[in-house]
Amino acid sequence: MNLLSLTNSKGNTVQEKSSVWTAVFENHMTAIAIVDDDLSIQKLNKKALHLFSGASPSNNLAILLQEDSRHWSAVLSVIERVSSANTIIGGESYKIYIVKSLTDKKALFILYFIPSEEAPTTVFHIEQESHLFKTLIQFSFDGIGILDEFGTIIFQSPASERILGFQNTYLLQKNAFDYISDIDVEKARNTFIHALNEPGVPIHVEIRFKTASGEDRWVEVTATNYLHKKSVGGIIINYSDIHEKRLIQHENWYVAHHDQLTDLPNRRYHDQYLSSVLTDQTNERPVYVLLDLDDFKSYNETIGNDIGDHLLKKVANLLSQKAKVNDGFVSRIGGDEFAVIFPDLSKKDITRTVEELMKIFDAPIIIQSHEYTVTGSMGASVYPSSLTANDIRRNASLALLMAKKEGKAACKIYDPDSDMAVFRSMALRNDLSYAIVENQFFLVYQPKYNTQKDCVGYEALIRWNHPTWGVVSPGEFILLAEETKLIVPIGEMVIRKVCEQLQKWRDDGLALLPVSLNVSAVQFLHSDLCEVLQDNALRYRIPPTLIQIEVTETVLLHKTEHIALTFVKLQKMGYKIALDDFGLGYSSLSYLLDYDVDIVKLDKRFAQQLSDQKGIDIVSHLIQLLKKIDVTIVIEGVETEDQFRFFTKMSCDEIQGYFLSKPLLPEQAIKLGLPKSLEVYALTKSPKFNGYIKGMLTIRKLHDKIIQTGPAPIFVSDAGMRSMKLLCKIRLPQTDQLVIGVMLTIAGTLLDIHAIVEHTEKRNQTDEWHEYTVSYVFSNEEEKCRVIKYMNMIQIANKKNELKQITDITHKLR
Repeated sequence: MNLLSLTNSKGNTVQEKSSVWTAVFENHMTAIAIVDDDLSIQKLNKKALHLFSGASPSNNLAILLQEDSRHWSAVLSVIERVSSANTIIGGESYKIYIVKSLTDKKALFILYFIPSEEAPTTVFHIEQESHLFKTLIQFSFDGIGILDEFGTIIFQSPASERILGFQNTYLLQKNAFDYISDIDVEKARNTFIHALNEPGVPIHVEIRFKTASGEDRWVEVTATNYLHKKSVGGIIINYSDIHEKRLIQHENWYVAHHDQLTDLPNRRYHDQYLSSVLTDQTNERPVYVLLDLDDFKSYNETIGNDIGDHLLKKVANLLSQKAKVNDGFVSRIGGDEFAVIFPDLSKKDITRTVEELMKIFDAPIIIQSHEYTVTGSMGASVYPSSLTANDIRRNASLALLMAKKEGKAACKIYDPDSDMAVFRSMALRNDLSYAIVENQFFLVYQPKYNTQKDCVGYEALIRWNHPTWGVVSPGEFILLAEETKLIVPIGEMVIRKVCEQLQKWRDDGLALLPVSLNVSAVQFLHSDLCEVLQDNALRYRIPPTLIQIEVTETVLLHKTEHIALTFVKLQKMGYKIALDDFGLGYSSLSYLLDYDVDIVKLDKRFAQQLSDQKGIDIVSHLIQLLKKIDVTIVIEGVETEDQFRFFTKMSCDEIQGYFLSKPLLPEQAIKLGLPKSLEVYALTKSPKFNGYIKGMLTIRKLHDKIIQTGPAPIFVSDAGMRSMKLLCKIRLPQTDQLVIGVMLTIAGTLLDIHAIVEHTEKRNQTDEWHEYTVSYVFSNEEEKCRVIKYMNMIQIANKKNELKQITDITHKLR
């Protein structure tokens, strides 16, 4: 083997080249010695040790060198190589070929001991090999340096200029740590100490060096401690440029660990970071927050994916800005789900920090000059009450679910007591479909009153009669129904049940008052609401004027043409649109500009804000504003006498709340719609009608026997609270043993009144019509109230000349 083989090691690492160089020296066929300028022997290879064998080979060599010192004077002067005269060593003739090599501290000399007969050929190879040694150092693609025990650079190969930008001599006698990036100085010092403690063992590390241009550049370093070897006397640093490789690696890593849309860390990075935070013993109280945008799926389907993507990016940016104040790590772990990890928060800062995150939803998000209202719900979990990463995620998810159950746009911090509530919620979710099939839902009706405490309508509210959990309020299952889209069939069921109940009340001869029902945003967007209402109205013969559609801001958030057109279509059909929970969101007033609504229901929070003058002023001004735009004003959530008096004074049209009545079953609610007193509109003498109300008459009972006869046409000319006047072609006896039935349709309701004939009169001899005065017969107080209520309606309509609007009236007898 000879040194020419080094030319074939171009593809090897720097450390491999150094090892090859040492192997070549030790196993070279020629005896080689390395001495310094004081003729002190630094190193002998195996052949040289054998040549100068004996108790002290170094002494033998030293004597030889001293004897041939005339040649050293020439060597030490100028020339780099010289050949000695024949020298006898161990009885053999040798020529000594000397090559001068300069290091950064002193000169070294490489001595080749060549048998005289081989000298011409061997010297040629040695010169070639010497040239290759220098070429290897000078043109090596990788850098080679030597540090002393303090990190001072005592040798640097020319490759440093290409890799780091510094001229070769510039770094000499400089401390290497001054040229390592601040980010990696500690890592470099640890590597250096490691090398000091393990002589001869290659230590590998990848660090960033400061370049002459000021940028940091990645370099792969192998440090080997040869301080113990006199031939080296330093720590050899072999280094290669891996900057482009690391950039590609980082780019690949970044793509694999970040969300392409928001540029936030993705779930993979999130999992790794969370694990590192929880295993870091210096973090006493990590906090984990989950954020989920409310109704974003429906919202995104409405506004389109492009705007939806812009919204997600805006939310991501706002969240990152808020979180970085407390070193929060923000990631996007799902479609509209984000996680924020705070490595360590003090106990007093947890609530404040989480509430601060919620403030990103305080203002509308502006995209392409349009405002979009977005809300989010948050759930937080605190370590170490959570034992694992799975625990802390699970607990935050439970807290998030509880926040959404409270009405969304809320934040909850995990409480162990919430586990049972979440179990209940999961059970309800699983049972929803079955509940629809088994008809487990029922309706209650909360009355609405005017300022005189007269019942003027109802709000239909759904309840779930669960076989295990009992009666479940909508606050527990409506959100679940929306998430599973089961709200659509549930909403259609509510419409059907309301129409069925109105039909039943009408068939029972009871007065019908308007009923409002709530329509979910999901139902608005995923069903043909107009068609469903029309089908049920026709099926149960319910006029649209008796149905009011209540919508919340979650419907109006979408701001689509579909919503506006649906409103117009419903109103043309005769339905009234009510804006529910008005004032809960900051954009409520803008909705009054964008949509034409008939009724505005002030949120119950306004009823609760009357404790100070500021609250009173806000509510008063709001009501005055609404009066100017000619809408029916309803206040809900009234719970005290003082609240009722305030809204009465403000002349609200309708008042609703537990102070007046809780939600009631149908049979209880309808009683509140009946007159409270028989004296209402009671007249000693009823005025004549402006025409005749058409109706039918049949015989119900004769001498206590129930009789059912076919109806005969009649015309009512006058009606009071106790009796009425009617015309009929049938001759009826004047006796209390005959009970007749008078059937009139008033305001869409068929009224069946039992009566007896009090007085009869023939109009004239030729007239076929008989005129009767009949008195009402009531079987109970409820029936009495019902008839009087309708008579009131007739009297009022007659005074206003509006009888034709509520009855079938004619001016001619037929």
